[in-house]
Amino acid sequence: MKKIFIVATILFYSSIASASKSIIWTAVFDNITPRSEDVTLQYCLEHTPTVMVTTVAQVLSKQGVKSLNGLRVNYNSYKSTKKDGLLFNVVNATISGKDAHGEWSTPVKMYQQTLSELDQGKTWVVWSTPKCKGTFIGTPTIINE
Repeated sequence: MKKIFIVATILFYSSIASASKSIIWTAVFDNITPRSEDVTLQYCLEHTPTVMVTTVAQVLSKQGVKSLNGLRVNYNSYKSTKKDGLLFNVVNATISGKDAHGEWSTPVKMYQQTLSELDQGKTWVVWSTPKCKGTFIGTPTIINE
């Protein structure tokens, strides 16, 4: 059975928000897969955030973003490249949490692409940690204040 998880990805440009609008980002994690036979799917599911609803300010904070299953994502660096009317982003982040063995953290690399050079549209992402990998689609919701 295919399980769908939600996690947020935030795109850091100030152009995504104006004085009268704010944007909330969510993303659907899918295709969660172990990277080797030594890692179980259960491990990957337990070490992947589920639902996060967040804003740019939360992502930029030192505290990062906490998911509903208690995992925290801290965005460490972000590099963008515009090419042929498309935007490509490479994100270095850290996922952390607590399990039966104690506190843990793992690096995560995200490769994002979007049809909007302004970082405002739906974002398609592939991601990987040292033990797991998958995909997600990030979706913005514009809130008029």
